[in-house]
Amino acid sequence: MPPGVAHSLLGVPVLRTWGTRAWFRRPMAIFALIVLTGSVGACSGGDAPAAAPPAGTPAPAAPAPQPEFCGAVVDLLQVLEVGPDISSTSTPPDVATALQAFGAQVEPPLTTLEKAMPDPIRPDVETLGRLARSAVSTKTSAPLDTPDFDAALSRLRINSVRQCSIKEVRVISTEYRYEGMPSNLVGGTLDLTLINLGAEPHEMRVFRIQDGEQRPFATLVGLPQDQTNDLLTLVEPTPSAKPGSNDADVIKLTPGRYGIACLQTQGSTPTADGAGPLHATLGEAAEFIVQ
Repeated sequence: MPPGVAHSLLGVPVLRTWGTRAWFRRPMAIFALIVLTGSVGACSGGDAPAAAPPAGTPAPAAPAPQPEFCGAVVDLLQVLEVGPDISSTSTPPDVATALQAFGAQVEPPLTTLEKAMPDPIRPDVETLGRLARSAVSTKTSAPLDTPDFDAALSRLRINSVRQCSIKEVRVISTEYRYEGMPSNLVGGTLDLTLINLGAEPHEMRVFRIQDGEQRPFATLVGLPQDQTNDLLTLVEPTPSAKPGSNDADVIKLTPGRYGIACLQTQGSTPTADGAGPLHATLGEAAEFIVQ
């Protein structure tokens, strides 16, 4: 599928350059998350590791992050992961308007973090703030489509997940199924990782099912879009990954009934749309409860 193309529930192309097509922007080697998490303390500037304390010396307790820090960093991550509402058909005035709205969402959590943030994340917050503000001021999303932006965003998420003790959920995707999605989760913030072990691109769109709806999610996701609009609410951002890579996003879930689905079409490649049915209709869908 070409960059910027997403699918509605019916598989009708919806042109968009951000949010649901994150895997075009943020490819990660499988299990790179694990490797980076192990080196979280080194992300601030390449200092030599501290010498090991003498045997028997109690390890110092890590300072607990302030609640306002965790709230702000999660809000910033979500805004940056979804990005500005720009499509391939957007006119220059449309782009300018979308970036202005994007900047209005970025500034509150970014300003909060800039006032008080742990040293390990300072370089990445500064990089992300500089590039996001540059995009708004220049009225182009080019600063957001750079390796520096992608790397800083990934490191900030990994550091924040660890410092704020955010629950991690890792789901494996293949043709055409999910493995590892819990059937029950506690409401709040979680880090959702999609690991693509398949031969086609896969994604994990999260939908909240309308309260009172009793039909299985697999049935709902296959209904015509005019019927699903009032039944399913998309929860952004959306993890999506090329074959042999992974992607992760921080999302917030309130109590209720949810489903995950891959709306790629069978036979898709990273650059071309497949001609087959939606992966979700072939079995790549799952349901879970948030308490």
